[in-house]
Amino acid sequence: LAVITLRDALRPNVQETLENFRAAGIALKVISGDHPETVFALARQAGMEVTDEQLVSGTTLDDLGDSQLSTLVE
Repeated sequence: LAVITLRDALRPNVQETLENFRAAGIALKVISGDHPETVFALARQAGMEVTDEQLVSGTTLDDLGDSQLSTLVE
């Protein structure tokens, strides 16, 4: 019998770092090849304000044209 857990660990000062970016007027965006729900969970743990509507999968990105992708990234 075994129990295996996998966990992504955030850097200890991630919330402070993100707050410094916000204070400097930098808009935070995360682009990752990981599953959107994984990225969503980590972003929330880091203190980012993220909504379900902001999650976009790679499959969805593949279907976007250049102008649609540009709008989404902005």
